[in-house]
Amino acid sequence: MLRPWRGFAGGCVCNRPTVDLMWAAGFTVEVSAAVWRGMPAVVHPLAIGRATRD
Repeated sequence: MLRPWRGFAGGCVCNRPTVDLMWAAGFTVEVSAAVWRGMPAVVHPLAIGRATRD
C-alpha cells in the first residue's frame, strides 16, 4: 500500500514511529501532532516540534 506513496514522497515511510525512534536514540523531543487539510489519511498525524541532544 505504501510503495506508491514512497515513490511519490521521495522515500517517505509514513507509518514509521519517528518520535519513538528519536527518543530511543537519546534525543529530548518536544512535539505536537498536526493535520494538514487535504492530505491523505496515511500522513496523519504529522509530528511538528524539536529534537535536541543533551
